[in-house]
Amino acid sequence: MSEKIKIDRALAPRKTVRVKAIAVYPRLLGRQIISSVERAEVPEIHVYLNWNERRRSPELALVFTGNHRLEDLTYFKKNPERWIGWGRVTLSEEQAADLARTIDALVKWRRKAPVSSDQILRLEQQLLDFGVNADQVIREEEAKKIAGMRIAYKFGAKPRPRTYEFTFKEKIEILQEKLKELKEQHSSRHTQCS
Repeated sequence: MSEKIKIDRALAPRKTVRVKAIAVYPRLLGRQIISSVERAEVPEIHVYLNWNERRRSPELALVFTGNHRLEDLTYFKKNPERWIGWGRVTLSEEQAADLARTIDALVKWRRKAPVSSDQILRLEQQLLDFGVNADQVIREEEAKKIAGMRIAYKFGAKPRPRTYEFTFKEKIEILQEKLKELKEQHSSRHTQCS
């Protein structure tokens, strides 16, 4: 069973920053992969938190997107055999400032992230150790909550809700309750076997 924890996009901010150009040019290929606004390819960088399974912690990810093309390496002054770089991102001053703000905001969010988000990650991991998917637990509780709300709304004029979004605190309480239940079941099985 994988120990990977999916980072909830509702917990972690995600941002897209447009850039002028993205180019990757491995010198061994003699070609470059390029995406440029000059050719209306809309190059972008998606910035978000990703889960590092080996380190068991979140890390910042920058993903390049947009239409792209292959070009021969033709306009260079230095011999490609001597290049130390193999790619570049070109940004305007405004785009650079936007990217810097985005990264800064995400790092600050991570450092001062609601304690509950770290707590949720730990609870998700503990539930995975019992073979239980935390997202499924939340979905089941959401379905129960909606069913209860529909009964309450049945005789009222208000529209019936179709979804419900739990707060951090509610999610923690739900996951803690499920974990407590699983631990009790686990300990009662060991007691019966003894």
